[in-house]
Amino acid sequence: MPVPAPVRLVHDLRRTAAREFVEAGVSEGRLMRLCGWKTRVMFDRYNIANQEDLNEAVASVDRHRQVNGKQAANKRQTSGKQAG
Repeated sequence: MPVPAPVRLVHDLRRTAAREFVEAGVSEGRLMRLCGWKTRVMFDRYNIANQEDLNEAVASVDRHRQVNGKQAANKRQTSGKQAG
């Protein structure tokens, strides 16, 4: 007996599209215009974040702090040498 194909709802396709656009770096405003969403509520409805997304967000902040922390330390060292 053949296995039935999974049922896809329009909402599933919208979520998939929203996720792919966001992952590709498309801004929220552009995505909302592309999809015809007039409110942020609609964007939030279809832009589902999973645990992997949340972990990546935290890792991104960590990377930002490491880079900026090193830059800030270098600036402090450089400005201290110039003043002395």
